[in-house]
Amino acid sequence: MTSAQTPSNPPVTMGRIFRLWSPLALSWLCMAIELPLITAVIGRMVDFKVQMAAVSSIAFPLALLIEGPVVMLLSASTALCRDRQSFLQVKRYAMFLGVTLSGLHAVVCLPMFYNTVALDWIGAQPEVATAAYPAMLALIPWTMAIAYRRFQQGILIRAERGKGVTQGTLVRLSADCLVLVICYAMDVSGALTAGLALSAGVTAEAIYIGWVVQPCIRALDDTEGTGRDPLRLSGFVRFYTPLALTPIIGFLAMPLGSAAMNRMPHSLDSLAVWQALHGIVFIPRSMALAYNEVVIRLCEIPGSVPRLMRFTRLLALANTGLLAIFALGPWGQELFRVLFEMPPILTALAAGGLLLSLPQPGLLASQSLHLGLLVGAGRTRSVTMSMGLFLVVAAICLHFSIEHTGQISSRLVGHHGLLYVAGSFSLATVAQVLFLAWRSKPLRRA
Repeated sequence: MTSAQTPSNPPVTMGRIFRLWSPLALSWLCMAIELPLITAVIGRMVDFKVQMAAVSSIAFPLALLIEGPVVMLLSASTALCRDRQSFLQVKRYAMFLGVTLSGLHAVVCLPMFYNTVALDWIGAQPEVATAAYPAMLALIPWTMAIAYRRFQQGILIRAERGKGVTQGTLVRLSADCLVLVICYAMDVSGALTAGLALSAGVTAEAIYIGWVVQPCIRALDDTEGTGRDPLRLSGFVRFYTPLALTPIIGFLAMPLGSAAMNRMPHSLDSLAVWQALHGIVFIPRSMALAYNEVVIRLCEIPGSVPRLMRFTRLLALANTGLLAIFALGPWGQELFRVLFEMPPILTALAAGGLLLSLPQPGLLASQSLHLGLLVGAGRTRSVTMSMGLFLVVAAICLHFSIEHTGQISSRLVGHHGLLYVAGSFSLATVAQVLFLAWRSKPLRRA
């Protein structure tokens, strides 16, 4: 038995991978329900097109962009919090990031800055920008709550206590539902309802996770006894800075897609469907996203990589099959008609976007494997480079689409920008996964 394979840290088997992944996947699946749930409620409110466009093109993308640097705290906590000293250091950095970025969100909400971002940069229609402003205000505490939650979730995953993560997500959904019911009964605007639900849900989840993680924190040793140097600020900065930049670059994709759709014909139809499509595609994608931290946790154990690769192939096949059920049959339009009460022209548009998004869930499974191996080995720069490649490829495709909309639309897919955005993002994901596979090849061989 190697030093990494102790009775408390046994060899990696397919069963162990599944036991760690399944509660995390359930958590991501429950979280994936959040956006379709909120979208379904907004779709039953007054002026649903403008309200949906406000959430999908301004409030949610901007909140995600500001939140970006804290997203990878989950991976950092899983990889670095091996003892009490590293836990305290990472916690200090995580809280600093959360407070600072929530303050930045509040600054962006000042009218002089908000109008510049919403009207000039994103190019939103005035009525959409006005509808999105209350939602932006409601989302001010969102980033701080997420920073705290994701840091604590990493401790649970490192201890292989994934059930606590799932329970926290159920608390979040319960808070979402409570706020949605109250806002619907009080006839609150759709965009503000979405902002209040998102903030209340993630805050409730953060409080619960902070409570349930306490036994895992108390179990941390003062030293792990592995000969590792204590975690210092310089080491954390080298490790985490590329990870912090990665979601920022990645979250530019949604505003980029929104800006492209605003510059193509029938922009309001595309923006109204965009959030719903993203929510549906996110469901099978979430099963793969849950796998990233599993790889980070287990790849340090000798002999784990072949089994992790085998599990990746099974996960990619299952994810693609799940989305294909709707993308390749008549059920796609029915899904959007029943769930979101969309008119026929929008359901047809959503079904087309679903078909063009079909490769993404399977690709995400492979991406999670390569990302986990690279982060586990501390090679975080490759992660940032891959996301930059994704954005460059997507931007090139979207620029080509905007410039040639009239020529292509009459021959191929119609005049709706949503279809160009969905296809561009799928092509960009292919490029990103190929790059990550190349960068992680030495680690898989080793």
